[in-house]
Amino acid sequence: MVIKKTFQAACISAAIGAALLFGACTSAPPEPGIPRENLPHSILVMPPINRTVDVRAPAVFLANSTRPLAEKGYYVIPVALSETTFRQNGIMAAEEAHVLDHNILRDIFGADAAMYIIINSFGPTFQLLRSVVQVSATASLVDLRTGQEIWNGRIFKEQGRGDVINAGGGNFVQQLLILVGQAAINQIVNVVWDPSERVAREAIHLSFAAIPYGPQHSRF
Repeated sequence: MVIKKTFQAACISAAIGAALLFGACTSAPPEPGIPRENLPHSILVMPPINRTVDVRAPAVFLANSTRPLAEKGYYVIPVALSETTFRQNGIMAAEEAHVLDHNILRDIFGADAAMYIIINSFGPTFQLLRSVVQVSATASLVDLRTGQEIWNGRIFKEQGRGDVINAGGGNFVQQLLILVGQAAINQIVNVVWDPSERVAREAIHLSFAAIPYGPQHSRF
């Protein structure tokens, strides 16, 4: 599949001129075999592949991936700009975007690297005796110039709400009914006051903290 060049010079200039965010988060060293001078200056966050039933998940991951990458010292292609470009060129599904040739992505967006994310779970789930909000995904930062993987990690966070408490006296069946009823109530609470976006944001920040500092960071 070939993407037409839809970035106008004015759009590119405006994007490059966007302000960068810098942070002081701790980080793991670069992956073995990747010289610091070869780390990318700019990153394109690809549309996340969503393997959950929650249609909100891709937008939440996109919205919360830019800042931690910028804080690590990288210029991040504006998400609204990249989404528009993909749509204008007929790329509607994340799966289609993920198989595009690296050279095409680099030619169109001018990015040195791309972040690929696959979402595996997102939102409240009911487990036997408790209700939890779980977010999990895999992420891979790939150098578009060489095809080499710079970093990969698991994005994961699980928040239990109202962990089961001592059900008191009574026989086993009575205690089990109390615990199951409590878990069901917690599930309803998680649906009404769904903290999935906050949990996802925290999980992304925690995972991306392991990415090496980029060229724009003072600790590079």
